Amino acid sequence: PPNFEWNFRITCRYFCSSPPRSTFQQKKSKPQKGPISLRTRKDGSGTGDKVAELCRTGTSGLLEAVNLFNNDPDVKGAAALIHAYGRLKDLERAFRIYHIFLDSIGCGEASLSPGQRPANLAIGDVFGEILMACDLCNQPRRGLALIPEMQRLSVPFNKYRFGMVVNACRAAGDDNTASELLDTMRREGSQAFQFVTVIDWTQFISTFIQAQRIDKAVEVLTMMSDSNWNARANHQTYHILITSCTELGDIASGRFVHTHMQQAGVAPDKALGNALIHMYARYGELREAEQVFADMPERNVTTLTAMISAYTHQSRPGKAIEIFDTIIQRNIGAKELLYVAVLGACASAPEYLAKGREVHQMINQSQTRLLPFVGVALISMYSRGGRLDEAFLVFEECMKEVDSQKKGQYWKEDLLKVWNAMIVACAEHGRADDALLMLKDMTEGSNAVTPNGATFLGVLHACARAGKVEEGMRCFSETMKLYETTPTTHHYNCVIDLLGRAGRLDEAQRVSEEMPSTPNDSTPWLILANASELHGDSARAERIWTMVPKPRNGVCDEESLRETEVLLGQLFALVGEGRWDQGRTMVHQLHRDQREKKESGRTWTERCGRVYSFTPLDNIKEGDHTQGQHVLKTKVSGSCEKCKGEHSENQALASHLQHGSDSKTPIHLYKNVEGVCALCITALRDIAKEVQRDIIFRDAHRFHRISK
Repeated sequence: PPNFEWNFRITCRYFCSSPPRSTFQQKKSKPQKGPISLRTRKDGSGTGDKVAELCRTGTSGLLEAVNLFNNDPDVKGAAALIHAYGRLKDLERAFRIYHIFLDSIGCGEASLSPGQRPANLAIGDVFGEILMACDLCNQPRRGLALIPEMQRLSVPFNKYRFGMVVNACRAAGDDNTASELLDTMRREGSQAFQFVTVIDWTQFISTFIQAQRIDKAVEVLTMMSDSNWNARANHQTYHILITSCTELGDIASGRFVHTHMQQAGVAPDKALGNALIHMYARYGELREAEQVFADMPERNVTTLTAMISAYTHQSRPGKAIEIFDTIIQRNIGAKELLYVAVLGACASAPEYLAKGREVHQMINQSQTRLLPFVGVALISMYSRGGRLDEAFLVFEECMKEVDSQKKGQYWKEDLLKVWNAMIVACAEHGRADDALLMLKDMTEGSNAVTPNGATFLGVLHACARAGKVEEGMRCFSETMKLYETTPTTHHYNCVIDLLGRAGRLDEAQRVSEEMPSTPNDSTPWLILANASELHGDSARAERIWTMVPKPRNGVCDEESLRETEVLLGQLFALVGEGRWDQGRTMVHQLHRDQREKKESGRTWTERCGRVYSFTPLDNIKEGDHTQGQHVLKTKVSGSCEKCKGEHSENQALASHLQHGSDSKTPIHLYKNVEGVCALCITALRDIAKEVQRDIIFRDAHRFHRISK
């Protein structure tokens, strides 16, 4: 309108002066008898209708509307003005109108005595609009502060006001007010709250989930399904609960919600089915995940990706790759997340390295640029497969993509993930010089990024593997402070490992005693035990035994069980034969409590483009890799004779020497369990020297490169 700017300036000047309430009421007419909501002007039109009409014209009519409201305040005019100021995100002026209205009808804070109820006034609409204004201005706590005012004025809830209050509880994360509302609902019964909808119940659930009170959220689900309330949870309600149970690690509550959903006859859609599969797979319930997958009436790429991740997480990469092959055959349409999931499956076992190369070729043929998380998955796959040179090629491709995009989606956070993946790959292979060089390069040049805790963790691990004590300590004490990175327990454990491998056991023990640690954490003592065994310090091992955290009631988690078992075995081997019975009894008790089955050892080797698997119990037929066995027996010092029939790496190496391909390429061996026998390491060194070939040996956690 032509006069919009002028009227807006007048309105702003009028309100910015912040006059007292009496200024707004200077032209107030004498009060008339009867309810305010029924007052009329001489021309027969209600004051509130005129105010509402002026407010609908925009800011140009606000000044006239305020003047008219001051002359004759009523419910409809107050509601219209509060609504207008709420849309303008001017909550303070909305509250001024609210207080002026309450004072004008004799319902101000000091107007009513305790227990006295106001006259027959329809003021509920005013509360509804002021609650909406608080929501629009993102100030839900000011809206919740109006609940005592509503109770004082005996303003009942309706569908609109109740929904606004519940939404304010969710937005403010006020689970206490939500609990009080639920108690009121139980006390007054379903007849007084017939207007409560499924959306309101879901808002209650979201409020308790934000407060990490999953038990209260499940209680709301049970309450809403009661016959008295007769509310039916929808897919969104169940999806919120299942996702929250997954994030909070409450698999029992998640299973209860799933059962409740089945009893209610709610068939999972795509989103809900994916959430159920992810929850069961994440916590090892693969059978339940498969059942959900089988019961889903319709599946998409996201569903199939979730199942691939589930099988990978449960160490069943073969099934994961079968699903991927089905997707490709049916031409369902592969996405980047699907590639990442199947690359994780290919990285989990060496026999699927060739499949990983096929997936990499599919990505290149898709004619899409290499996204950072896909590049990270490729780097990790090639690194874990022992092909560090191919990992470097992927890294260089990612860097070229960054330059071509000119600080696009790769920049900062995404680029840092690519750097960290390559540094961790170097650490796994013991390439400390490369890791330190990359730490320097990533902080320089036009594509410089700031390293974080994961970056330094990879560098420290690389220094520990390569024995670069000074470089590692300089990185821990100086470089981390330079970039304001606070060390965690993982960084301290790397420092202990770094010092322990170098024989500086006193410093390592001092760090382990002074570091911040969590209760029942045996990792620092496990590292010290390894160092004590390496350097033959049995007296220190005896002292470590008294510091090892003991599991409560003989029960501990799976990771602690493995650490404790290894630690006890090392300690008892050092302190003497007299305590073997005690250690054996404790380890067996832990096995019975956890019902853990030890995985049998297996070794893979790749030759002529194919991967072969070997176990210690594999029968060697007459004439089969005889030359390889001869090398193991005669061409080396004989140090592996004691273990040649017990360890699968000897079977794999003998087969490779008999049927090996190019003699210029390294021999790759992969083992599925942690650790390598010291006698086998000695034998591998002699064999590498004898046959003049490098041997890259990987156990469950790290690579051992044996140079010719």
